[in-house]
Amino acid sequence: MSSKWHAVSEVDRVRLRCRDEDLWIDLKRELSNGDRNRILFSGIRMTHGAAAVEDFERALFEKAYVWIAAWSLTDTAGETLPLTAETLRALRCDLFDTIDDAVTAHAKEVADASKKASTPQTATSATSGPGPISS
Repeated sequence: MSSKWHAVSEVDRVRLRCRDEDLWIDLKRELSNGDRNRILFSGIRMTHGAAAVEDFERALFEKAYVWIAAWSLTDTAGETLPLTAETLRALRCDLFDTIDDAVTAHAKEVADASKKASTPQTATSATSGPGPISS
């Protein structure tokens, strides 16, 4: 099912460079409400007695996992690495930081574009009316 109210499933390819290798990740052009909530609430887990505990590590990996649709990362046999939390956790720090920076920048661009698109445009009146009410 698709409508103008559903998030688009298109992606933007982002080229990366790490350790003198050219890589790419495909990032979702926009998130659905479910994807957004998955990121927002991923860092919260309930413990015995219903106390909320912040889990920053889980939130960090969940953000990358939700935004990334595909990537060019391969194993030693040339097979594409699975896009899983385990794979993200096992990546070298410099590579994950490169990916995280790209995801964060892309998410900001998407958020800024969304805000700009949803900002109401003020209509200007053809006639001049009374000024603002003063007290």
